[in-house]
Amino acid sequence: MPSYSKIPLSQSVNGKSILISLSALPGNLLHTAVNTTTGADEVWLYASNTTAADNITTLYWGSTATSDFLSQTNIQAYAGLTLLIPGIIVNNSLPIYAFTSTPSAVNISGYVNRIS
Repeated sequence: MPSYSKIPLSQSVNGKSILISLSALPGNLLHTAVNTTTGADEVWLYASNTTAADNITTLYWGSTATSDFLSQTNIQAYAGLTLLIPGIIVNNSLPIYAFTSTPSAVNISGYVNRIS
């Protein structure tokens, strides 16, 4: 029977939001998945915008190559937590990156359900 544990994103300090300070590739590293092919991380990501302008947040999974582009989401001005990723499963040390159209405007929060 699998076991589950809820953990913070690997780049989060004590569960705090990660400020996205870059506006282009490579972006800020958010999380690196569990280093196994038999376990998995179920990743949940939320963004908030602290500025008066909308910001586009781009996510890359696996590397910063354009083939690994996952999504772009418009985070509205002064938006509270906006769901970016609803529990996508990753493993084998897959890294997750983000950048935004305006540096230091968007914070990303989230958690991982680690399945082993």
